[in-house]
Amino acid sequence: MKISLPSEPVVYYECSYGDFRLTYHIPPEQLQRIIARNNISPKVLEDFPDGIDLNCTESNFAEFQKGYGYRPPLAPDSIHRAFLALLSSTRDWKNFRGTGFIPVKDIERFVEATEAFLEQNLPMPEQSKQKRDRRARQETMAFSLLEPMALEGIDSNLTLKDQRFSPIDTQAGENSAEFFSRLLRSRGKR
Repeated sequence: MKISLPSEPVVYYECSYGDFRLTYHIPPEQLQRIIARNNISPKVLEDFPDGIDLNCTESNFAEFQKGYGYRPPLAPDSIHRAFLALLSSTRDWKNFRGTGFIPVKDIERFVEATEAFLEQNLPMPEQSKQKRDRRARQETMAFSLLEPMALEGIDSNLTLKDQRFSPIDTQAGENSAEFFSRLLRSRGKR
């Protein structure tokens, strides 16, 4: 049985009571287009024939860039801040538990909005050497500013799962969310 997976870049999220983990997914079809533009080593398809799942961390993005000469266009910190603004704009977000996909094109829009908001409301550090504790304080301040931020197009009366994002192009096959949900239910019956 073939499972329908995204055929465009998406961010996969796992949320549990206000905490979240993000993965940047690039499907093989998209990798082919990036290779055709000479923006990534063709070796990537040998190593990742089913597409790439990058943890949204600076070290994971940097390691991938070093190995294949490509880095996703969005910074992992920006993705995290945008997702926090998105998640915290939804109903009962601190109690939400779930997983799903958000098209990268939507995340890009949220990144633009959150970065512009932070630029106006958060003192930016000097470009000289920064102490780690100052950077950590700024990141904490950024997250506290983003929690109450309302994002355009997000309905605060709906949970994250019920939001309307851009449709995601998928491969033919069974809906992946339904498949994994059924798999989890069947494991629980044993």
